[in-house]
Amino acid sequence: MAGVNVSTFSGGRVSDLYHTKAGFTAGMDAEYGIINWFGLSLGLIYSQQGAKIDGDLGIVFTDASTGKLGYMVTHNKGKINCDYLNLPMMANFYIPAIPGLSLKTGIQMGILVNDKMKMTTDADIMKEIAQKDSDCVNNKEVLKALASDDSGSNKVLGGQNPYQMLADGAEKVDMSNISIYDQGCNEEFQKAMKNYFDGNASYDDALAQFKSAIVEKYPELTTD
Repeated sequence: MAGVNVSTFSGGRVSDLYHTKAGFTAGMDAEYGIINWFGLSLGLIYSQQGAKIDGDLGIVFTDASTGKLGYMVTHNKGKINCDYLNLPMMANFYIPAIPGLSLKTGIQMGILVNDKMKMTTDADIMKEIAQKDSDCVNNKEVLKALASDDSGSNKVLGGQNPYQMLADGAEKVDMSNISIYDQGCNEEFQKAMKNYFDGNASYDDALAQFKSAIVEKYPELTTD
């Protein structure tokens, strides 16, 4: 047997980013007929599953020059590929009155044999986003590539290519203050400030929520 299946992911805070993805499937099964209307089968099926990612995600940030909070929407694009070997063990019930039709029930064991995620950090996807949205992406090599030819030309700027300036600026970004706490702090900050931007909490209440979450997640840190 061979064919095509369609899969996606659902649930979670970013479920709107997931879209259906087509994949190849192929395999075989063997059946042992016990009586004319009942049999048992065991199969081995290779299945390409996963989801496409395409959508906007809001991010809370602090303006380094003013210290004020800001909110920006980033476009995320990518693909999650998950390849499985599935082993379905089925009980097949045949309907004599309708030849070829059967009802199947059973269990299936799935073995993940390969998983790969191509997200916004993938160089090709970054270049596509930059060209489509006239955006600056956080990949020095992509910025240099866009600066090297007409692929980085911007219609809004009358055909000028701004990516040499952006590539030069990227070389001056100071990464010395990065720490192991950055990801967790960023996540808790966004959670807390979402209430503030949604009008469900004052700035002071949202900041207190952030500090409380950080102390709980990282007891070795202080927030004052």
